[in-house]
Amino acid sequence: MSKKVYVGNLPFQANDDNLNAIFSQIGTVESARVITNKFTGRSKGYGFVEMSKEEEALDAIARFNGVDYEGRPMTVSAANPPQEREEGAQGGRGGRFNNRNNRRPGGKGGRAPAPRRNDAQANGESLQTADADAQVGNTEQESSDQSAQAVSEAQTETTE
Repeated sequence: MSKKVYVGNLPFQANDDNLNAIFSQIGTVESARVITNKFTGRSKGYGFVEMSKEEEALDAIARFNGVDYEGRPMTVSAANPPQEREEGAQGGRGGRFNNRNNRRPGGKGGRAPAPRRNDAQANGESLQTADADAQVGNTEQESSDQSAQAVSEAQTETTE
């Protein structure tokens, strides 16, 4: 049996000092830690307490397991020893495309992407028709540019 105790179902307002105060009723607390989210700093609702003796840890489990703490029944049990991680383990990055040599198709190292077509080729139109449409679009753009220039000139004349 370990001297370390798992404490679950804690209220999110609980902190290390609260945990220390509760378990110091049983005996000497070597450490008390509420686990928090590393980005938000908010409690995850569980923590660990290390007692000075194994007997104190067993007493804490017997006394506090299921006891109501701020409206929530605490879960208190012997803590499992931390599992060793594999060398090079990439937590949270599992799945099919986690390796540099196994990229998604279409990216570097995958299948070559299909050649791109312009809209005229995709619709079967001739390039001459597409060029004529482009020229019409250019004249519309030029006329809108001229009207915008005329408006800006009119504004400058009224301000002078």
